[in-house]
Amino acid sequence: MMPAQMSLALAARDVGMARAERGAGSDWQRLALGYLREYVALDGAPFMAEDFRVFAEAHGLAPPANSKAYGPLMMQAARLGIVRACGYAPAASSNGSPKVRWESV
Repeated sequence: MMPAQMSLALAARDVGMARAERGAGSDWQRLALGYLREYVALDGAPFMAEDFRVFAEAHGLAPPANSKAYGPLMMQAARLGIVRACGYAPAASSNGSPKVRWESV
């Protein structure tokens, strides 16, 4: 991919992530981070965001308006030092396309 194409792709990614994050709202983001802290404390094994989503929603977190809000949540958690990326794995939520695997820090 040419540098200009990559810049456009990254800009589109950032717009989409910001839209999903705004749609979920800051209250949802704050609650979801609490659930994520609980989740990573239970088991140190690497996980997919969709694994966390299933856990959090089964334990009472209301689903966000757009399920893509989990992407910005995971990025925020990485910036806060809660998790870090540790590779990629196929995700059922995206027809087997590779998605980031996460681990607790």
